Amino acid sequence: TPSNGWDVYYFSVGNVVSKEKYNVRTGSFERIGYEKQSVGVAISKKWHAAGAERQVYHCMEIKKTEDGGQMTLTRTGQRLIAKETKHVENLKDNSFHTKFCKVQGEAQVLAELFNRRVQGACGTAVACQLNFLAC
Repeated sequence: TPSNGWDVYYFSVGNVVSKEKYNVRTGSFERIGYEKQSVGVAISKKWHAAGAERQVYHCMEIKKTEDGGQMTLTRTGQRLIAKETKHVENLKDNSFHTKFCKVQGEAQVLAELFNRRVQGACGTAVACQLNFLAC
């Protein structure tokens, strides 16, 4: 549940918030829909993990719920992550973000091939599985 440790962006206030997924086959981003009851997005103020080029934050679509007459925000749909570039010069560079998503998508294709190849080789199927997050 979002609280003071989260930045909340409501869809109706004119915030620029979009939900897109990179399509490996077309090499482009495709807009995808929000959860049915979603009224906005909450992003953790504290990063969860960091790499050489990006910081990763917990993220969620949110819905309004009423509990004892008090309005609260709760998560709706899957848990999400938000990634932010560490370097200002890459912030608005679409090719930087596209390249990252392309590599991530191609890595998942290779992971699926690997998973089929080693299926049954480990004691449990999940123990040997590789997966990369969709971008």
